[in-house]
Amino acid sequence: MNIKQSTVLKAMSYILIPIFGAIIVLTTIYSIYVAEFEKENKEGTFYQTERFADMYKSNLYNIIGLVEERKGTFDKVDVQENIYYGRYYDYNYHGMLKYIVLNTKTNTAYTNITVTENTNTIEKLKQNVKNENNQYLCYKPNPEKVETNIPNEELQNLNYVYLKNALPDNSTYEIYTYINPNRDAALGTVLEEIVFEISKKFDWIPVAIMPVLIIAIFAMAIYLCFAIGHVKGHEGIYLNRFEKWPIELTGIISFTVFVCGLAPTTGISFVNMTSDMQIMALFSFILIFAIIAYIALAVFATIVIKKLKTGTLINSSFTYKIIKKIISGVKKLWHNTFDNVDLNAKIIIAFIGLILLSIILISTGGLGVLIVLALWSYVLYLLQKKANEFRLVKNTTKEIYEGDVDNRIDEEKINGELKELSKYINDISGGFSNAIEQNLKSERLKTELITNVSHDIKTPLTSIINYVDLLKQENIENEKANEYLQILDAKSQRLKKLIEDLIEASKVSSGNIKLNIEKIDVVELTKQAIGEFEDKFKQKGLEIITTMPENEVTIEADSRYMYRVVDNIYSNIAKYALDNSRVYIDIKVDGKQVLISFKNISKEKLNISIDELMERFVRGDKSRTTEGSGLGLSISKSLTELQNGKFDVQVDGDLLHVEVVFTC
Repeated sequence: MNIKQSTVLKAMSYILIPIFGAIIVLTTIYSIYVAEFEKENKEGTFYQTERFADMYKSNLYNIIGLVEERKGTFDKVDVQENIYYGRYYDYNYHGMLKYIVLNTKTNTAYTNITVTENTNTIEKLKQNVKNENNQYLCYKPNPEKVETNIPNEELQNLNYVYLKNALPDNSTYEIYTYINPNRDAALGTVLEEIVFEISKKFDWIPVAIMPVLIIAIFAMAIYLCFAIGHVKGHEGIYLNRFEKWPIELTGIISFTVFVCGLAPTTGISFVNMTSDMQIMALFSFILIFAIIAYIALAVFATIVIKKLKTGTLINSSFTYKIIKKIISGVKKLWHNTFDNVDLNAKIIIAFIGLILLSIILISTGGLGVLIVLALWSYVLYLLQKKANEFRLVKNTTKEIYEGDVDNRIDEEKINGELKELSKYINDISGGFSNAIEQNLKSERLKTELITNVSHDIKTPLTSIINYVDLLKQENIENEKANEYLQILDAKSQRLKKLIEDLIEASKVSSGNIKLNIEKIDVVELTKQAIGEFEDKFKQKGLEIITTMPENEVTIEADSRYMYRVVDNIYSNIAKYALDNSRVYIDIKVDGKQVLISFKNISKEKLNISIDELMERFVRGDKSRTTEGSGLGLSISKSLTELQNGKFDVQVDGDLLHVEVVFTC
């Protein structure tokens, strides 16, 4: 079973926490006692300690004072002897000592010793005090003398100075006392003796017990924090009907129970109680109050923890609901008043209102100044919040501008005018994203169509070319048939070249080619390409003027595809350059960049834009009478960019300038 749902463990934790806490408190008091009387605890018996001497002297002092103050309440018990017995004092406060207070001037004795045949005279009373079974102390002022069999140095050296303030006539009183053998009547002394003996034998208790108890309390408290709210048969945190009440109401009920725990102590009457009875009564009431207070506190803490776990502590409170309604009302009033007001006007009105309110509050004095400081702090917080909202809108808009069209502004984090702006930006971003997605989809479909159609055409075209080759091997005497065969051969080869270019363009645009990047010498590659096109250039009367470094210039690229880039550019020059003109081919190193430049004059008017010129199937001659597919420059550009280069075309009148840039 899940320990979080264990009712037994929870009940044990609730019960043991206060018990362990009470033990810790008692152990702490005990530790203080041990520390305070550390030296005395090493003495042989409790009666030898300074603490016992203080208790004895305190009782002695109070006996004398009470006898003198209330001697009218003593009953005379013998006609011949002036012996007065105080029944009240047999039970009240002086349970530690049996005593005789003797006025030698009047030969009158006041005592709490029960008068019998053995104690019906003053002398018999004295002899009873000095019984060998008693621990007694007697004092006579003339001469000043203390007689005692109690093994306590401080009592043995007791002098009259301690008692004189309680005696009306310090020369007429003798005092005879002994420790009350009735341990029930002398409960205070007995408890002190027990604590003394325990502290003497078990001074290690605090060190051994307190850490264990503290750890146990923390462990049980942590367990309760995790386990509270988990009930068998219920998923998540379970709240009963009472626990769903607002926290203020449960707090008031818990406080009422707490106060009710104090009620019994307010009616306590200590009249006619002995001191020990008073102690027991007070202890009982404190225990009852502690139990009631703990129950009230535990119930309230349990409810608070459950509400925190369910996130309803604040939301379900009266205070939150009232504040929320006030804020909602203020917002509604603000919107109804200022929604149609210009933003600048809103700022001016708010600023003037803030200044006026601040002046009024400051004029009221100290509390008003504190409110103004709090108000300005809140305004500063709002300004900072608005700045963060603006920064969020700005950064997201920048990311959309830089190409991340799928990015969106989190409208939940923004309020006011900026929230409306955020909606517009998100709508624009969504439009961009949809347009790009549609464009990519269209481009992908177009590429797939070209690829599929090209493959479908290539198969029958291969058959046509093969049959044309077979026909060319036959001895056909008809000149017209041979002429038609030559035309068919030329057109089929041109169509084959177009299909190959289409397939390659499709692969390049989709990135579906494998590159073998290596260091290649562009000077050598360019010269090699010039050599292969030399015949075509001569047929057109083109003069090739080159400016190249004498040493090698290396770039990182795929040699096969780089050659295709240059080959396409030369092919374009051979087809569309003006006859009997010059072609400039330059290679130069600029820092870490290698620039390969091709310039030629077009024989046709270049009355189209550069973007249009770079489109697929666009050719230099509008009549489309020359050979070519219009894919050369487009393929070269795509291949260059796949190899991390740059391909740039510029048109200046009839001058066509192609520049290829790579990093060294």
